[in-house]
Amino acid sequence: MGKKSIALITVSDKSRLKEFAGSLINLGYDILSTGGTYEYLKNNGINARRVSDYTGGPEILGGRVKTLHPKIHGGLLARSDQEKELKGLGIPRIGLVCCNLYPFDKVLGKDPKNYDAIIENIDIGGVTIIRASGKNYRNVITVTSPDQYNDTVESLSNGGFDDEKRKRYAARAFEITSGYDNNIADYFAGPDRAETLKINLKKTMELRYGENPHQKAALYGDIPFEKLAGEKELSFNNIYDLNAAVNIVKNFSGVPAVAIIKHAVPCGAALAEDIETAYSKALRSDSMSAFGGIAGLNRPPTVKTAQMITEHFFEVVAAPDFSKEVLGILKSKKNLRIIKYQSFTQKKDYRKVAGGLLVQDYDFFDMEGWKTVTQKKLSGSRMEDLKFGWKIVRFLRSNAVAIVSGLQTKGLGAGETARVGAVDVAVAKLKQFFPEEKEGLVMASDAFFPFPDAVEKAAVAGVSAIVQPGGSKNDSKVTEAADSLGIVMIFTGRRHFLH
Repeated sequence: MGKKSIALITVSDKSRLKEFAGSLINLGYDILSTGGTYEYLKNNGINARRVSDYTGGPEILGGRVKTLHPKIHGGLLARSDQEKELKGLGIPRIGLVCCNLYPFDKVLGKDPKNYDAIIENIDIGGVTIIRASGKNYRNVITVTSPDQYNDTVESLSNGGFDDEKRKRYAARAFEITSGYDNNIADYFAGPDRAETLKINLKKTMELRYGENPHQKAALYGDIPFEKLAGEKELSFNNIYDLNAAVNIVKNFSGVPAVAIIKHAVPCGAALAEDIETAYSKALRSDSMSAFGGIAGLNRPPTVKTAQMITEHFFEVVAAPDFSKEVLGILKSKKNLRIIKYQSFTQKKDYRKVAGGLLVQDYDFFDMEGWKTVTQKKLSGSRMEDLKFGWKIVRFLRSNAVAIVSGLQTKGLGAGETARVGAVDVAVAKLKQFFPEEKEGLVMASDAFFPFPDAVEKAAVAGVSAIVQPGGSKNDSKVTEAADSLGIVMIFTGRRHFLH
């Protein structure tokens, strides 16, 4: 192919490839390519040579073997001190590789049962090419994504790649092959059978700082949140709180719901027939703590809702969508970040500890198995309040208690070392924001009551029904106390600790 530099191009994702390949030719490169890539370049007027013609070895096994040839890998792997041997073998150097891999993840996600398609999308030659060129980064530039094309052309046009940039491109190459192999290993291992935990997430953005200004931080992965407006970027704490807000409201898909978050826990939450009322109720639950918080909605806000939101100071408002008119109103608050979120599910929960991670199944709700253990029974609206409170208390730090009425939180106690302390905090919040509420309240607890004292304090506050997991050795005494106080008590058989 003459004395020009050689670029090997073999890609699955062909976006922006025509322009990139054209630029390489203008920069003096001869292009080698395989199968589908060759046909694409040819059809777009790009002069390239088939790898099979270059090596003299045909593509075999239906295309499974194309680039696995000494003339390719000799040209990729030869060190600078091996030039004599390379020339003796008649193998030209390859100075640039442009390669991305078969879409294994996409094929798997599209049809997890299509074994043949999944197996055929395990890339062998591409991974080998990327690893070979990455290993020999001093002599080969490894381009693995269309988002590197502009930078590559600009660098080659202005003196070439220095050693530091070559190493960065090589690092990106090995990150890609590592993640690719991890996903394949997980597929073969099957659910919950992998012997090693593999996390391979791309850095999405650098953050201003972490939980505190002296902590550096970054975001990794593709979070299901899109920022529509707001002068400031999302912070570490914003993202953490935003995740909590959306996790809560998406549990109430059948009815308008709003949760207001402060320090990753709800300070107010409510359901209503419309999103305006749900917002108003959630804010009133604890308007003091809501200052500087995050409002999460499970419905697009109306104009009236947007106007109410702008009357208060929030860091972020999140909803599944926003109309142009609503966006215009919310944008009047320059520092308010407006976030549109997509639907998502969580299967695992990860918690960091020194030297490792704790991994557990995500804590899903299960409303089955509820059992009334008191003589007095419950139905109607108070039962709906209990179900609402049971879902909300799941998102409070343990020990946690939620006092509820009218599908609205009226007093929340969280993060207490004693369960009766959580009741004390919840009752104090109730008296602060709803002093008129003296009866018709219900209470949810994330774990069992070890003693009757919490039930007795709840009764004084006007609580008439309690839902809790049960399981204490003092369950009978706690139930007797509830009976004597005329309180309905329901055991769920499932606790919801959150540490």
